[in-house]
Amino acid sequence: MEERTVREPRGPGNSSAIPARPRPPRSALKREPAADDKDSMSERVRPTRPGPPAFVPSIGLREVLEASPDLVFSTDAWGRLVWASPTFESTTGRKVKDCVGHSVLALVAPSSARAAKRFFARARRNPPDPVDQALDLVTPDNRTVAVDVRLRFAENGGGERFGVGLVRPSAGAGASTPAAPSAAGAPARTSVERVSELEKNLAEARQVAQVKGDFLATLSQEMRTPMSGVISMTNLLLQGDLRGEQRSIVELIRESTETLVSLISDALDYSK
Repeated sequence: MEERTVREPRGPGNSSAIPARPRPPRSALKREPAADDKDSMSERVRPTRPGPPAFVPSIGLREVLEASPDLVFSTDAWGRLVWASPTFESTTGRKVKDCVGHSVLALVAPSSARAAKRFFARARRNPPDPVDQALDLVTPDNRTVAVDVRLRFAENGGGERFGVGLVRPSAGAGASTPAAPSAAGAPARTSVERVSELEKNLAEARQVAQVKGDFLATLSQEMRTPMSGVISMTNLLLQGDLRGEQRSIVELIRESTETLVSLISDALDYSK
């Protein structure tokens, strides 16, 4: 670097020039940022990458799941569909791309809506234990499909909860049936509620049948007593001195009474 000289005023003992100190380069005047500063700057500049929203199978696992005859699906923590195997379309009658991001509860028939909500809440409360539930799905053409669902929740690497489920047709389920429309404003009834209502109706019908049987038995018993008295009186009349026409009338009364007693006896036996 070129040295510059500074001329001092002339005077005694100052006849020569004193060399000036060299100036440092401008690059040396700039302070290098510390390691902590570099990290903070990189954090401010680097965009944050959001973690995966839920479980999405890798390529190898995806191929295995897609080959499964059962419907396999995954949801986020709130029950919104994230991924489903190709069996989804044949089971629900809907395309996967149209349902991704929407709640899987929208696929459930009105008769199973309440049970599906309780089932989903129970699975979220007990991770990672699987929970099983029989539900009815509804297709776009208003057909119901009886299925068995197994659902379990877990957490991904970022601590976010997700659900993985398996759906297969119920054992012994036949062809799908039309969904019964519910009355406007009336809450949908579950299968358990329908069975409970049928059992209640059956108990009431048995009670009514029991009352009718008791009434018939009492009536038959009460009618047998006077009929027996009529038969006894006709026998006494026939032992007396009756003319031909009178005897025929009394015999007719006895035969009719015996026939009526036989019918009453049959009714009494049937009531028992």
